[in-house]
Amino acid sequence: MGMPKPKPDQVIRFEVVLGSVEREIVRDLRTAYTFNKVANPLITMIDDAGLWTKEGFALFLTIVSIVFDVDIPYFPDITDIGDIRREFDEYRNANENTPPGEDRTPPSNLGGFLYNLRNPNWTFTDFSWSAVTGGIFD
Repeated sequence: MGMPKPKPDQVIRFEVVLGSVEREIVRDLRTAYTFNKVANPLITMIDDAGLWTKEGFALFLTIVSIVFDVDIPYFPDITDIGDIRREFDEYRNANENTPPGEDRTPPSNLGGFLYNLRNPNWTFTDFSWSAVTGGIFD
């Protein structure tokens, strides 16, 4: 066996003081670590649930809009079906006397656009991107 170590007769204390730049770096590292701890399980869940597909993403947006009671712009979900049906009926009633082959009034909403797709009495002058996109490209 070896000889026992002698007890220390003095204590030397080292102190590290960080400057403002170093504190900012440590703060950023802490933020990145925290974000990673939250984002990794979320991305894993999205991968496992198949939310990268367009159907999965649409389902995800629908659930978010229902659970959090928010309206996601330019994304028709289950809460908008009544409005789309009303717009569909209004456009049908406004254009029911249009003779075959004549242009209907251009649709101004998604319901009118869907009516034109379902009842092909339209020409390309009747097609309105602003009705589909909600006017974001105008």
